Amino acid sequence: MDAETSKSRNADTTNLMNYGFNNYKVVTLYKAGESITNHTFHNAKQENTPIITKEDVTYVVKKNEEPSTMNVTVEITTEEAPIDTENKVGQVIITNPNTGWQTSFDIYSKNNVEKLKFKDIFINYWKALIN
Repeated sequence: MDAETSKSRNADTTNLMNYGFNNYKVVTLYKAGESITNHTFHNAKQENTPIITKEDVTYVVKKNEEPSTMNVTVEITTEEAPIDTENKVGQVIITNPNTGWQTSFDIYSKNNVEKLKFKDIFINYWKALIN
């Protein structure tokens, strides 16, 4: 866009945006707040805590093409309770196996996760011995 005037630059920008909107579409893999997977954190009272993103997980494809099957990898980087819903616990990585294109989104616990207290550990230990 090496245009000489601002009017010409604006026209080029408009043409480029129209091209993008006319030829590409956004595909949503997961909606914000939708559970991606469940995870049990170490020393946590709760098991199988839902893991979510706080934004839509999306990618762009040409309108005339079928969306590819994407490889989805969930990486949990925070394993130890307590977990707060505001703190990132890892990332979900989306990879197109055909092109190698890759992106990632931060993931969070849907619920606060409490840490086991000593009495909980003690009770669980005795339950395990009995069973």
